[in-house]
Amino acid sequence: MKSGHTIQFRIAQATPMLYVCVISVSVMVVRWIMPNSSLINKGLSMSCKIKDIDEELPSFFESLRL
Repeated sequence: MKSGHTIQFRIAQATPMLYVCVISVSVMVVRWIMPNSSLINKGLSMSCKIKDIDEELPSFFESLRL
């Protein structure tokens, strides 16, 4: 016998806004829980510290052939 207590989710006009709000709140919670130093190390925060990345790629104009 069905109880009728299951959650039914309908897609409506406000569904994209619900997704944006859920993602925003989850990002705020992650930033609140994790320490700032680990966020900076993972590249998830803005900081004054610039990481030195040397990919040894050629110049854009040298590699572009027209």
